[in-house]
Amino acid sequence: MQNRQFVFAPKIQYKLVAERSEANQNSLTFPTWCSILELVRTHFAAAGGEEVPPRKFGKATEPHRSKPQKNPEKNIGLNHILILGEEKFLIIKLMTKKILIIMAVLVLLVIGALVFTNRNGFKSPLPSLTGELTIPEYVSIFLASSVENNERVPVLVLSAVAGGGCDSASDLETKKSLSGNTLVIDIKGYKFTKGPGEVCPAVVLESRAKVSIDTDWLEQNSDKEIIFKLGGRDNKYKISYSQYRVTLNSDSVQATNVTTDQPGHRASDTSIALEMTLYPIDVAVMYLAGSVSSEKDYGPAMRNFAQAKGFVPAEQIYSGLEQNEKSQFYVVLKNRLMPEPNRGESLGNLPGKGVDVYLKQVVSDADHY
Repeated sequence: MQNRQFVFAPKIQYKLVAERSEANQNSLTFPTWCSILELVRTHFAAAGGEEVPPRKFGKATEPHRSKPQKNPEKNIGLNHILILGEEKFLIIKLMTKKILIIMAVLVLLVIGALVFTNRNGFKSPLPSLTGELTIPEYVSIFLASSVENNERVPVLVLSAVAGGGCDSASDLETKKSLSGNTLVIDIKGYKFTKGPGEVCPAVVLESRAKVSIDTDWLEQNSDKEIIFKLGGRDNKYKISYSQYRVTLNSDSVQATNVTTDQPGHRASDTSIALEMTLYPIDVAVMYLAGSVSSEKDYGPAMRNFAQAKGFVPAEQIYSGLEQNEKSQFYVVLKNRLMPEPNRGESLGNLPGKGVDVYLKQVVSDADHY
């Protein structure tokens, strides 16, 4: 109070700050990285539809009077979110740049490889096969099945050793002829090309052929014979069909260089009897998974389970179709889609046995050769 008057001296904003920082000009100068963050902030604000005028940084920056914050705690949280967003944006930008560099390098490598192969004359690792036929010394026979014209038919799979890992061979060339009760299969040979004399993988190259057997001819009530001709020799076999069962054997007949065998076994000069069942195409097989014991017979339990699920046992529809497996059961599907090939459909748990039951198509094993 002066002369009975109240005197109010207005306070100058930032005066105290300026007085405390006169000796340190760096406290009023923003670092260089602030300009980068400001650019990012402006980018995100523009993306949201807000126009934000760029700020000016440097020693000549003029102080401006900002409005008092209505909610300081909320603004602090927004600042933290803004900083995290800026850091994430910079990281994504750096990663994008690295990915583009890697893609450019890969493109250059591919172009260089193409130019090199065209200039030096690229040679295929599989040379062209010669026109000369090579007659194998021995041929093995497997018995398999396939689906042709909505019918499952027996298939003879012929296999011969044709070389090593670097060699190349075509399929076996055969000629089939039928005369009465005799089926003649003449094995001509395969086209072969010797591989380079370099280091080769230790594998056996096989040449194979598949010969289908006519089921109408097979079902006729008479003895059937198959003769395999190879290298001037005749190999005679008997084949029979009874109630969906096909049997091929060489008992008391001649078999020299064409012998029956099981897939995965080494060829031998001793033939064995081969048997298989031609299941109708609407028959599926139930099988078990889990702790299955080879000594237990799950057949009765699987039959009860199948009937409870609405399946019909296959032998009730196809008379003479026997079921002797301990851990498999064949059923006919009615008003139900066949499972996809090579995939099992879960049916649930077999009561009281601690194993799971699945349903799948009957395998046409000729497709695997």
